[in-house]
Amino acid sequence: MQKNLVHYGKHLVAIFKSVAYAYRSEEFHRNFTALQVLKPTAHRHLFDVGEHRWARSKCLVRPSSFMTSNAAESLNSHLLWARCLPICSLLECYRSIVEKWFDERHVSVIGISHQLTEKTALKLQVAVETGCHLIVCGTTTHMFTVEQENKSYVVDLQNLTCECKEFELDGIPCRHVCAAIRRVGLQVTDFVAKYFHQSSLMGTYLPHIRIVPHTLFDRPISWDGK
Repeated sequence: MQKNLVHYGKHLVAIFKSVAYAYRSEEFHRNFTALQVLKPTAHRHLFDVGEHRWARSKCLVRPSSFMTSNAAESLNSHLLWARCLPICSLLECYRSIVEKWFDERHVSVIGISHQLTEKTALKLQVAVETGCHLIVCGTTTHMFTVEQENKSYVVDLQNLTCECKEFELDGIPCRHVCAAIRRVGLQVTDFVAKYFHQSSLMGTYLPHIRIVPHTLFDRPISWDGK
């Protein structure tokens, strides 16, 4: 989406990012209105595509904060040379590269010594370090008000919510949640979504990728293509 907006002007990219990556609906609408004033045609294009398709705050499912390339695109870029092969040979090439990737990632996961994935651990570390300077107030065991730069954010550790919306959308405690967790003396890693844990990553790369039977390669092909 960002690349498609370049022909409207490179200055729009920064505004688009502020709209697309906004966590709160108020921030989204404020920046999207600014884009409409600056470039109505770009605003109309983005609106017609559907806000839920590209805006974090409007996504219909939890998007998390990590973006990856489409699997089909990754396979195509590695196997351009194999497109001229017979279909069964092409399938075996696809199978072998997926098996190789699974094996490499499985080995890398085994080497992880901490509870969380590497990227998650780094992001959580930043949140913990910035959250340790925030002021936390609360009279219950799960509801807290966290002060940051003259703004207040309500954190609910029981329902796993924070007014900044980062916690709900990312599945990783934000600085406000980390500050509240520190207040009650709990482990911050216990509040990270399970799919960011090392055990979940390990399970992702456990399945065996079955080989294409050799009988498919040896089977004669008739002139009618059967």
